[in-house]
Amino acid sequence: MAKTTIDIEWTFNDNGGSQITEYEVWWNGGGSDPVTGKKLTVPGTQTNAQIVDLSPGTYYRFAIKAVNLVGSSSLSPDTSIIAATKPLAPS
Repeated sequence: MAKTTIDIEWTFNDNGGSQITEYEVWWNGGGSDPVTGKKLTVPGTQTNAQIVDLSPGTYYRFAIKAVNLVGSSSLSPDTSIIAATKPLAPS
């Protein structure tokens, strides 16, 4: 079965007085796995990410962590998404 992609976006929050250097996008491996199972790091100037190679029809949870020179934030509340499935060809 072909894999699918999810695009996620978040808004900037308080940086605690120090510029955000990167964001960590955490997600689970599907189902009830911990949300901290997988990670993608993006620059602190970017507030979106594309998560690739996901299984269609699978339930995923995502959370974001901001990192700056002081340290890292706790994970944001998680968001649930079901990866899209490609429709079957017309018959």
